[in-house]
Amino acid sequence: MKPWLVLGDFNAVMDDSEVYGRAADTSVSMTEFRNCIRDSGLEQLPFTGCPLTWHNCSEGPRSLWKRLDRMLANTNWIEAWPNSSYISALPSTSDHSPLILNGWTETLFGGPSLHRSIDLEFLRHELKHTITMAEANLLVAPVTLSEVKEAFFDIDVESAPGPDIPLHFTELHGQ
Repeated sequence: MKPWLVLGDFNAVMDDSEVYGRAADTSVSMTEFRNCIRDSGLEQLPFTGCPLTWHNCSEGPRSLWKRLDRMLANTNWIEAWPNSSYISALPSTSDHSPLILNGWTETLFGGPSLHRSIDLEFLRHELKHTITMAEANLLVAPVTLSEVKEAFFDIDVESAPGPDIPLHFTELHGQ
């Protein structure tokens, strides 16, 4: 089997220690996630930094932090790069923490300058299209009262404008 590294937002936590704040995570979903990782032959890589990688951008009693983002590797990865670890940095432009992989570049191809060159070429290609001035103007255009009313009255009564509170509940109880 080839070395595998699986990383990103898994939208699941392993146990209650990976949640800070009120959450609807159940022990069943946590068990399923742990079993999925185990059955896939993956292990969590060691990390430093923020243990909780996602925030719901709310304050006060609705504030919720979870460890949704992680790096998992199979045994072949860990044997090939035994010093692999990652940093979970503070979120800045997203509600998720960026994950930065450590401990593998020296044993792969090239050196740091080659990796920077590849990264820059990737970014140059990905960022080729920028928005036009007309598109930028649409983003900063004032919102009219009729647009707000239309958006509000188009909301499904069972959808939630905030965490866990459907619009219908808000209408009935005036919150």
